[in-house]
Amino acid sequence: MKNPKISVIMAVYNEEKYIREAIESILNQTFRDFEFIIVDDGSTDNTPKILEEYAKKDSRIRILRNEKNIGLTKSLNKAIKQAKGEYIARMDADDIAMKERLEKQLDFMEKNPDVGLVGTSFYFINEEGKILGKNTYPTKDEDLRRILIKNNTFCHPSIMIRKEVFDKIGLYDESFETSQDYELYFRVAKYFKLANLEEPLLYWRVSKESISFKNEIKQRKNTIKAQIKAIKNGQYPTYCLIYILRPLLAILVPSKIKYLVRRYILKRKYTF
Repeated sequence: MKNPKISVIMAVYNEEKYIREAIESILNQTFRDFEFIIVDDGSTDNTPKILEEYAKKDSRIRILRNEKNIGLTKSLNKAIKQAKGEYIARMDADDIAMKERLEKQLDFMEKNPDVGLVGTSFYFINEEGKILGKNTYPTKDEDLRRILIKNNTFCHPSIMIRKEVFDKIGLYDESFETSQDYELYFRVAKYFKLANLEEPLLYWRVSKESISFKNEIKQRKNTIKAQIKAIKNGQYPTYCLIYILRPLLAILVPSKIKYLVRRYILKRKYTF
């Protein structure tokens, strides 16, 4: 039996509310030659039952279970180790992929063999699925690597990456519980070109919890850690250390002030 062209990987933890939409958006892709590896990271709600239901319906779904919650980074690595596809596509359990996403990303990668990773633009949606806005990133390699040291230029659940990239640079760095994608992009950029498709191919869900700061400090610290690591590896000149000031200042601002500012921005920008 031949291996699938693409391995779609997704880690889930207590996502019963949106998991059906996410799964169906992948199963309904116009490109059909894929496997769908879903890691249940110790869910305690109805997520396991829902996953089992879909796995019985579609043989492309492979469920991996963690006895306890081990986090996104380790769960993604677990999926990658099991992946048989030439390409690996990320997906998150509360987002929705447009039906031509895999087809269009694969077509781009096949036509651009020097590109190791491609992401896409995306639409913001609220909890009910209403479109709130659109987000676009630079599309060209030179622009992406120039801006990357300043901030993340990819939507993680939209990326497609060649399996050979992981073979060369290794998996997600498990010392990063958050910002694991940001650290990965720097390592990919060291050996391969980067790209984004201008067309939005994902609906990325924004919830009321977006104004919370549960992992804010940890994420900011890991952002700085990834930036410093890239500079130490010689990918950027030393003066680029100035770009750690933004996440550093964000850490220092009191949580109450950050909460009020974010709540104000979200109220003006989005309607929940």
